[in-house]
Amino acid sequence: MLYPAARGGRTCARRANLRGAGEPDYLPTAEPRLGRAVAHAYGLDRPPSATDLTALAAAWRPYRTWATVLLRAMLDDETHESAGGARRSRGTATEE
Repeated sequence: MLYPAARGGRTCARRANLRGAGEPDYLPTAEPRLGRAVAHAYGLDRPPSATDLTALAAAWRPYRTWATVLLRAMLDDETHESAGGARRSRGTATEE
């Protein structure tokens, strides 16, 4: 039997493992949702490259894992992306 995290793919399983293992300072640069969340939070036109994300996230040390969790939560809260909602760019959200 696969656990829900494993059915969600490698990135989802890795996030669950990181939270469970308590690794506070891991930066998943290949995760697409994180790139979109950073672009949304920082007002960027597009998601940053892995190199740019690494440089930007240096300020989040030693808690980069938790910063990424909060950024993904913010993205979902504002765009409802993980619930299948349309991706909305900053300033175009409508009242619900």
